[in-house]
Amino acid sequence: MTEEVTTLIKRKITKFLWDDTSSMVSAQTMLSQVTSGGMEILDIQARNDAIGLMKPKSYLTLDDSHPRWAKVADILINKSIPKSQNIPDDISRVNTLLQTWTPAIQNTSKLPSSLRDMLKTAMKYRVDLNPPSPSPDLRNQMPIWYHKGQDESKHLQNNGKWAKCQRINHEIQTVGEMYTYVNETHGLRHFPRSNCACQPCRRARNKGCENPTKCRKAAQGLLGTLHLKWKLTELGDTDTLSLNENEIQQNIQARDTGSPLLFNSNIMSSSMLTDEFRVFVNPEEVSMRNAIRDDYDEQQANEELTVSVWGAQGDAKCENVKATFAIWYGENDPRNVISRARGNS
Repeated sequence: MTEEVTTLIKRKITKFLWDDTSSMVSAQTMLSQVTSGGMEILDIQARNDAIGLMKPKSYLTLDDSHPRWAKVADILINKSIPKSQNIPDDISRVNTLLQTWTPAIQNTSKLPSSLRDMLKTAMKYRVDLNPPSPSPDLRNQMPIWYHKGQDESKHLQNNGKWAKCQRINHEIQTVGEMYTYVNETHGLRHFPRSNCACQPCRRARNKGCENPTKCRKAAQGLLGTLHLKWKLTELGDTDTLSLNENEIQQNIQARDTGSPLLFNSNIMSSSMLTDEFRVFVNPEEVSMRNAIRDDYDEQQANEELTVSVWGAQGDAKCENVKATFAIWYGENDPRNVISRARGNS
């Protein structure tokens, strides 16, 4: 919905409510709940934004089902990066929400208005990929160039002779590919010189690499610029509270039969980039260190605890649908909760 149509609808609502006279109460108050002195009027802008968030959600489907239109959008967005950001080539440009570069989204940008609006909505509601503890698979998939987890206080090596060699000659795009390249086993006759005769160095030179030893050293330096959270050598929490494969399968069967589920306290992310994007991410609360659990009593952790969860709601098609939920630990347990939710709260 265009801004002109949105403004027109807002005016018509105001005229209807106040019978073509000047409003006596602010629009923001009228949008509030009745208990707060409002009338719970439909927030057209919020509704439009909620619908608008479905587009970046579709755009951020980064698996094999990545939409065709999103592939075209990638090309247009990548071409709208200001020259001042010095992003040298297409290999470096993967996705603005995975990297540190930003496209031009002002009204004078050549980017189509639909894509500008999509990116503005994503920025407004702080869409971000920031799992508390990224899994090894997730870290492997991240683009190594202009990685969003780079430590800006360090000397970043996204450009330069060896970065270009790694991109063009070695065709390295991801953290996993760079890690494999750095940790490639040297040959028996390896010497740290440009004309080393070992097989890995010869293969590298055949690709056009002038000095494989210096190239790998530069690659190792680039990996070193990543924050601990995104390094493959920092895998975070290693306690035994997460479910094993058998327990996960038991939970799947329990869902089908309605039996109690074993709580999974795993804090490590999935292996899918698409599943780890979130809205309303507070940048002040983002940590570049792996999340860890507080110390726990192992004996207490092994005790069996059954928690019952119940919920019910009215007609989901209503604007202000009411819902009630309860969490039951046991008789007279202070952790028991029963509450009612209303509308979008």
